[in-house]
Amino acid sequence: MRLSKAAGTFDYPMRVAGYLLVIINVYLARLPELDSADLPIWLTLLFFIIYPHVAFASFVLKPTAKTESNSLLVDMLSIGVMANLVYFNPVVFLPYYIANSSAVYALKGPALMLKGLIALVIGMLISIPLFGFKFDLNFNTLGIIPAFFYLFVATHYMGYLSHLRGIVLNKAKAKAEIQANSDAVTKIANRRYFDLRLDEEWLRSYRSQTPLSMLAIDIDHFKAYNDLYGHPVGDDCLNQVAQTIAKKVTRSSDVVARTGGEEFNIILPNTNLEGAHIVAKKVLEAVRSLQIEHNGSDADDIVTVSVGVSSVIPVSSFSTRGLMLATDQALYQAKGEGRNCIAVKPLFKSSLPRVDA
Repeated sequence: MRLSKAAGTFDYPMRVAGYLLVIINVYLARLPELDSADLPIWLTLLFFIIYPHVAFASFVLKPTAKTESNSLLVDMLSIGVMANLVYFNPVVFLPYYIANSSAVYALKGPALMLKGLIALVIGMLISIPLFGFKFDLNFNTLGIIPAFFYLFVATHYMGYLSHLRGIVLNKAKAKAEIQANSDAVTKIANRRYFDLRLDEEWLRSYRSQTPLSMLAIDIDHFKAYNDLYGHPVGDDCLNQVAQTIAKKVTRSSDVVARTGGEEFNIILPNTNLEGAHIVAKKVLEAVRSLQIEHNGSDADDIVTVSVGVSSVIPVSSFSTRGLMLATDQALYQAKGEGRNCIAVKPLFKSSLPRVDA
């Protein structure tokens, strides 16, 4: 899940301020021995200065929930180290843990909160060989501990509410994305999603220099079908054909989309012309096997499709538009040769001939 970069920009000054306060607390706790402080202490303080900026840069480069949750876990590890630097005084380090833990809870829920607690303990354990172990507690401050318990409950309750709100919003966002990318009649991908994925797969194939194939599919004489049987029955036919086509495309990287009234396209990454022709033949036969009556067709007395196939290894002088044009030309060729068949449009070195059903 991607987060807005504004979220990282908002967290950045808070994290910088938090680490600055950590440094001040460590400085005050270690003030009597600063002259004899070991190098690991100074290096740790240097890390506290640098890390907020590193975390922000990482988030800007990759603004995801995972990036931010990893940063929060590093924060918890740092708090564990800081606990030792202030002689494990709970009055000093507990507020940092409580604030960070509630933020972890709000972002990812109880599972990440538990990981945060483990990171805190690991930070404490790592710090002991580096700085030794000394427990220094002013018993006059123990009365503050119940207030910390209340603070923990209150902030984590708010984190719980934020976490639930995030779940609801993410589900709503996912549902909206599905609706935005799906065709209302056939429930497969729509033209918007097809165009997005085509650009993505083209770039991927260009980088890896692997073939990218496309199929253009058209239901033969579908206007006549609608006129003869009515639009509600026509929608049922579209849905059956779409679902049948989708079942013949099994790889997660492949895309089946309705791109027009009775038109469908299939994107087949890392598939050459011969492989695409095999898929086209499966689609052709699967639609015929539905045995949907079509007395208005000149191609057959059942619903059939015409399929155009093309394939290319992307180069800088070519584009997705060229591939789509070649696939459409192959489809027009199939229609011109009687429909209910497959035609191919060779590009560059491809040379597979037209093959009838």
